[in-house]
Amino acid sequence: MASILVLTSSTEEREGLAFITEMGGHRCHTAGTILEAVGELQHATIDLVIAECEGSALRPLRRTFPNTKVLLLVERGIHAPDSGPVLRIPCSPSDLFRRIDFLLNPQLPKPCARVLENQPRPAHKLA
Repeated sequence: MASILVLTSSTEEREGLAFITEMGGHRCHTAGTILEAVGELQHATIDLVIAECEGSALRPLRRTFPNTKVLLLVERGIHAPDSGPVLRIPCSPSDLFRRIDFLLNPQLPKPCARVLENQPRPAHKLA
């Protein structure tokens, strides 16, 4: 069981992600702003931050806590910044849990790129 911080400005999304994360067996903390997230990281042991925000908005958090693992949630069709692990949303809970497991246990086999980016499988043409 990991301790995960969910960071998103939307209360509904934050509560939904926290619920799903807890159903996956993890302890969950929540924050609506970067400042709240920094406060949580200062007072609790956090294994992973799941954030839905601009990648550049995470700079203060990454500077203050450089060893903290961060999973950035990015909507489909939006350019994913080169700021670390990304999961395309919407996604299934199983995709989220696979990504969490991989980030927290790097010795596990790496999921294929389609799972990491949550891309639909291309259609095959029959000849």
